[in-house]
Amino acid sequence: MKPLNITSAFVILVVKLSAVIVLSSSCSKGEDLLGVGYGSVSFSPTSTFSAPGSLLVKIDGETRDTLTPVKPGTANAILLKAGEHKISLVNENSKQAITDTVVHIQPGKEFIMANFLYTGTAALFNDNDLSHKPDKDSLLVRFVTLDATLPDVMNIDILVYYTLGGTQTALVKKMPGVSKQQFSNYIQLPDPNSLVPAGAKNTRYVLEGYNATSNEKVMSVSQNNMGYIQTNMTGTSIIWTNNLVLSMGIGPGASATNKVRQPKTIFYRIAAQ
Repeated sequence: MKPLNITSAFVILVVKLSAVIVLSSSCSKGEDLLGVGYGSVSFSPTSTFSAPGSLLVKIDGETRDTLTPVKPGTANAILLKAGEHKISLVNENSKQAITDTVVHIQPGKEFIMANFLYTGTAALFNDNDLSHKPDKDSLLVRFVTLDATLPDVMNIDILVYYTLGGTQTALVKKMPGVSKQQFSNYIQLPDPNSLVPAGAKNTRYVLEGYNATSNEKVMSVSQNNMGYIQTNMTGTSIIWTNNLVLSMGIGPGASATNKVRQPKTIFYRIAAQ
């Protein structure tokens, strides 16, 4: 039997011990494990803040990052064990949860949260569900209230106006429960030009709003503080863009003398047909 080389045996032992130590260190730190029972989550840097403040990113109750107007996304992807995790955004000053959701983390994959708009009271997330799409030659739209002077919850009437004598057609749609905390459900609208007589110009959808509790009219044509929808405008000619999926915010008028509200497009995409 060939005698054992003591030096070689010692080297082999040191190498094995080193490998065990490195593996143990990696496991204890949660590093280098992406794909071995671990995945990750991150917040998009394209998110925006329309109000000052900081949001704590809490995962299963533990603060893992902070989002601010300067840094609206996570600095790095956050490593997590595969499985379900509760992710919350918490106002750093008030400690109130702005939103929370449960996500499923898959091994070796990064879960990127949809980009959002932080209004100071709510985090409004983009809709990445591609199954949400309108019928051909129509659009889908949903609303949130961004004007602090409007009621917390409104019911919206959607009408069609055009310039032939200021004629108003029949009521087109009713949209209940438009709030300040989250987007409403979608409503589908066809091209308004298909609903008016030949020769009509400057055709648009007009929004009138009612306090959902008292039914007081708070947005109206008669008070010239209504809202209206237009997807593209050149001069006085409105060009309707079909197949859009729109998320819009109803804010204040342009000035103290111009109270007409033009809802702001927060998120949009053109749906594949």
